[in-house]
Amino acid sequence: MKYEKSPSSYLFQDNDVEIMEGRFEGVTITIAVSSDWVSVYEIHSSNPGHGEATRALEELKRDYPGKEIFSSIPLNDVARHIFEKAGIPF
Repeated sequence: MKYEKSPSSYLFQDNDVEIMEGRFEGVTITIAVSSDWVSVYEIHSSNPGHGEATRALEELKRDYPGKEIFSSIPLNDVARHIFEKAGIPF
């Protein structure tokens, strides 16, 4: 997955955390990256219901080996299902 610094990174004053955006198979994912963890803030698919979001989360886990990956709270049942399927705790 290709990542770039998010325009909203300026909201964080903590030098240890960067807000990044990644794109994968029509999915945009916003994450916070620290030295030992990655938190998923937002995930959006241009083609919902076809598994791309789950695959993007699995790719995210491969891209950040050794870091704890989690989400604070899935905001709806669809997000909860995707996070559970990808094995990402919340």
